[in-house]
Amino acid sequence: MTVIADSNRIFADAHMMYQAAIERLSAGDIHDASEKAWCSTKRATDALILARTGEEPPKSPDTTRALRRLAMDDPNVWPLQARAISSAKGPCTAIASTLASVSPWTTP
Repeated sequence: MTVIADSNRIFADAHMMYQAAIERLSAGDIHDASEKAWCSTKRATDALILARTGEEPPKSPDTTRALRRLAMDDPNVWPLQARAISSAKGPCTAIASTLASVSPWTTP
């Protein structure tokens, strides 16, 4: 596969996890919703990093470091990096909100 195809596949995975998080949140399952929202945020961030660098981070600490490097090089990435850090410390709704605000897809 190509970097673009791989990135699109990861974004699609992130979108499925985001939808699952919203469903679980609507059902009142905060714990499962927050896990799915975090996974969605991580996968979307990995897709961005893959699309920009050609490499998918293997672990969460690698994702954090790569996002920081991208943020230093691209002022458009800085707000995403800042929001990802603050959302990681907040409730799942903040994580889901972060992902929704930068979503590259549209929901029918």
